[in-house]
Amino acid sequence: MPPSPPVPPTPPLWPAVAVAPMSLRATPASCDSISLSWKAPHRNGAPPIESYEIDAVAYGGRSKDHVILHVHSASTSFVATGLHANANYRFRVSAKNEVGRGAWSSYAEATTRPASERPAPPEGPTPATSTACDAIVVNMPQLRTGCASDTSLVLDYSL
Repeated sequence: MPPSPPVPPTPPLWPAVAVAPMSLRATPASCDSISLSWKAPHRNGAPPIESYEIDAVAYGGRSKDHVILHVHSASTSFVATGLHANANYRFRVSAKNEVGRGAWSSYAEATTRPASERPAPPEGPTPATSTACDAIVVNMPQLRTGCASDTSLVLDYSL
C-alpha cells in the first residue's frame, strides 16, 4: 500500500473586518437627544474593535437629513444630541478595526420627545456688584432653553 500524501497545512486565519453589531436600541432621552446602545459583534475579525460608525437618518416631513457619526471609542453606547424636537430618527451601527469597517447592524428607530411650551425660568438674578451712571448691571444665570419653542427672555425693571 502506497503511503498517503501529506496533509497540507491549515491556512492561517487572515484578519478581516468585524461582523455587524447586535441588538441596537434607540431610546428617546430628551426633546433633542436619543440614547443608543448595542452589543459588540460576536466575531470582531481578529484585530480588536477600535471604533464604531453610526449612520443616522432623520426622516418624515419634507426633508431627510443623513449623517455618519464617527465614535472614536470601543464603547457600545452613544447619545446623539442636537436633534430636532418631536422628530423621527433611524440609526444603524458598524464596528471598525484596523482592516476596515464591518457590516451594518439592523436599524433601530426612535422619536425625540416633544418640545415644552416654554423654557424653565432662570433661578433669578444676583445683585449687581457695580453700576454706572446710566446702566444697571444684573448678573443673570445661563438661560436653559432645552427644546422649548419660545426661547425669549423678558426682563421687567423699574427705576
